[in-house]
Amino acid sequence: MPKEVEALIVASDLQGMALHDNGEYGDSLVGEKLPETLEHLLQLHLPDVDQAKVLICLCVDLYGDTAVRGSSGDPLPVWRAFRSRELHPGA
Repeated sequence: MPKEVEALIVASDLQGMALHDNGEYGDSLVGEKLPETLEHLLQLHLPDVDQAKVLICLCVDLYGDTAVRGSSGDPLPVWRAFRSRELHPGA
């Protein structure tokens, strides 16, 4: 990896709706919750990694609907969730 990248995270098949703490499905995609989770995991397990130097590759199936199997929809909320945090998906 180039020295500008300290860690590489690859995620795919994030289709689905995220659960609330009470176990009910919410209106957020699983991938929208992932950036916060990754930030916490990096802080806990790799505290010396500069999160601005983490390259993330998001692959296929970023949208899902629990009511319709094989549904398709807008994956942009997932990309926006990553962009709003220190973690930025790479091209």
